[in-house]
Amino acid sequence: MQTNDIPTTNSRELRQLADGLKPDAKALWEAGNKTEALRLFRLFRQIATELHRRRNPANRHHFN
Repeated sequence: MQTNDIPTTNSRELRQLADGLKPDAKALWEAGNKTEALRLFRLFRQIATELHRRRNPANRHHFN
């Protein structure tokens, strides 16, 4: 997935993709392929940021 596709992809697909990315990145890191692992971690972080941005403001931190 390209990073410019993230804003146009639906939240369900993004969540499913993110669920698979983190274990893959960890496995790559442990196998010694640090550059590819970092690329996947960055993609995971961008997806998490986008999903956080899409949340309903009423569901955000009530105690702050």
